[in-house]
Amino acid sequence: MTFQKDAAPVTPGVPETTLTPEKLALLRQALQVCPMMLDLTGLSMYPAIRPGDRSQVASVDPNDIERGDIILTTRDNRIYAHRVIGIKGNPPSEWLVKGDTLLSPDPPVRAEDILGRVIAVQRRGRLISLLTPRARAHGRLLAALSYPYSRAFMRVALWRRSVIARLANSSGIRARRRSRTEPTFTRPARESDIESIAFLMGDHQLQTAPISAVDMETLRGHAAEMLDSARAVGATLWVAERRGFVLGYAVVGPLDENGPYAPGWWVMSVYVKMTARGSGVAEAIVRAGLHDAASKHVPCVRYAAYETNRASIRLAEKLGFVPDASPEAQAFARHYEQPGGRGARLVILRKNLNP
Repeated sequence: MTFQKDAAPVTPGVPETTLTPEKLALLRQALQVCPMMLDLTGLSMYPAIRPGDRSQVASVDPNDIERGDIILTTRDNRIYAHRVIGIKGNPPSEWLVKGDTLLSPDPPVRAEDILGRVIAVQRRGRLISLLTPRARAHGRLLAALSYPYSRAFMRVALWRRSVIARLANSSGIRARRRSRTEPTFTRPARESDIESIAFLMGDHQLQTAPISAVDMETLRGHAAEMLDSARAVGATLWVAERRGFVLGYAVVGPLDENGPYAPGWWVMSVYVKMTARGSGVAEAIVRAGLHDAASKHVPCVRYAAYETNRASIRLAEKLGFVPDASPEAQAFARHYEQPGGRGARLVILRKNLNP
């Protein structure tokens, strides 16, 4: 579990996910005064700490830490809450900690890295103590079975994900989505959308990576960078929402300076939440970008997709894009090839816009 940026401690001051040494010192001092309620994000400690839980953290003498305790530690100016699965030395000199669902442990923790111990979890208004004899015995059992548990959790998560993916992409479910009459609203992204875009990036990443590899703080940084870089070159990061929820995004506009020279406007980074695919979200986003390009008298727009992404290519063809064999397009495709990958070949399409 990592510390959430918008956590609301009991004492004044709101620590951030990435903390300066000065803020870490203030947090340590505050924990010495009284326990704090912190919001912890992620699934690394599921089910001991679940999304939406608040964790009560108190200062602790490192010598009083036992195997099975969940401790708050700092590494690279970031904060983690993971379980102690081993203690080295007598008196203790290093603590081995690991997230219950993670496949590998953290680097060894020293006494100066320990900020406190999670003593209780607040869930749905109820405070659950982690220091009762029963809770501590359960913690020791999880510490002993940490590696088998994390492997089992990962297998179940991957199986669940594959089932959801098959259901989400089945013809019946997609036809049902298309039959819905809910309106889709498209608009340029705002700073307040960064969290939603980061969750969509996580949804995308989970299709090819284990849960332990998804770091929401990193994804928030990627989302903010995508928004800033699009604005810097005159492009627009478009989002589509229904009932106030962002379901997809795409960048439409000039490319940034990375990669080969490719003039004109491009449709880039199109992504729609898995459970919303086939309901017209992607089409609405791309149409909004094309309308914007036409209003700015852009003569043509290009569209790039890997040849294995048939749904994306079908969408482009439906919107009037045709294959582009120009030297600029081919140079662009060669630059972004994926040697040895299933989606090695990048397909470039082009749509000329009316004046």
